[in-house]
Amino acid sequence: MLGHFGVKATYYVSLGLMDVERSSVGPMFRLDDLRAVMAAGHELGCHTFDHADAWTCSVAQFMDSISRNGACLARLGCGSRFRSFSYPKGQATPGTKTAIESRFECCRGIYPGINASGADVNLLKACSIYGHGASLERLHKLIRANCAVGGWLVFYTHDVSTQPSRFGCTTDFLSRVIDASLGAGATILPVSSAFDLAFGTSAGK
Repeated sequence: MLGHFGVKATYYVSLGLMDVERSSVGPMFRLDDLRAVMAAGHELGCHTFDHADAWTCSVAQFMDSISRNGACLARLGCGSRFRSFSYPKGQATPGTKTAIESRFECCRGIYPGINASGADVNLLKACSIYGHGASLERLHKLIRANCAVGGWLVFYTHDVSTQPSRFGCTTDFLSRVIDASLGAGATILPVSSAFDLAFGTSAGK
């Protein structure tokens, strides 16, 4: 679908979940999926190795899970490092935010809104794309508001199918969101590329 529109995206991966058959969003990814994503020009982002929850583990455990994910990425031959990060369940703590600051160029959560001047690059706002289209008008309003201020919207979902989980969306819904974004004149990019465009190298770590 992304290829049909000529756009690229970021896939956040917890590599410890690779090949898992049963989860809340259905079967997990396989190594061939990662290679196909990279071959198509998409970005792989870090999501910790075992989907670590910052609210229920120590900072040391959280950072160890991040390190294991990075080491696994290199071992699989899927890149030398992750540039961007997504907090599992969107949950960050002051301790994890401080510890993670030097590890990634940007990190995203799940608090909705537009990222503009003064945005917290260690906890970027992000808006969910869930369901069968009931919230399409809400997303249209966000897209129009974002274009008006020249900001950056991060959209996220999980599984995309004709019968998605409650954490995913239908293929038709995602297609309509992409179409609306491009129709409004927005540029769709992987998270790290959008970070470079929005903040420039001077904001990097």
